Amino acid sequence: MRDMIGYCGLDCEKCDAYIATVNDDQTLREKTAKLWAELNNAPILPEHINCVGCRADGVKTVFCEHMCEIRKCALSKGFSACGDCSEVEIQTQRIIDSLQQYIYRRTPGTLFSDGSLSDLGEWLICIYIYRDNELVNTVIVSDTGDISVNDRCYSMQDSPALIQEITEIL
Repeated sequence: MRDMIGYCGLDCEKCDAYIATVNDDQTLREKTAKLWAELNNAPILPEHINCVGCRADGVKTVFCEHMCEIRKCALSKGFSACGDCSEVEIQTQRIIDSLQQYIYRRTPGTLFSDGSLSDLGEWLICIYIYRDNELVNTVIVSDTGDISVNDRCYSMQDSPALIQEITEIL
């Protein structure tokens, strides 16, 4: 299982590119290419949606193979995951400290209640925190003031400032 966790900590087995590849699902490739092209404002085609996992031998998406800075960094340092690096723990603590400086309140519903990213503004930061290869925290922050912490939704003041602060830490 650990080989299917990407250098960044995401589970490759849950990625649509991986699922489309192992199941040879052309319909899913087309759907994923369309979504990724819209989200990234890039010319992503169905033939680009082939990947057997970030850390597995074999085909990968263009992004995973050549553009992912997390993968490049972990490979250059000889780590099997970004979380193995001592710098990540320092950055994680700085992010948590930053998050605690901002006021947010619980709201009903889910951040992606309609399955769309259209109302989430221009910036969306997703942070996955692992301890001993187990996901322990998930934080998603939108510049519109929406935040999800471990699937609980909140409304936040000054979320663009938090996003800027997190970006500077990383």
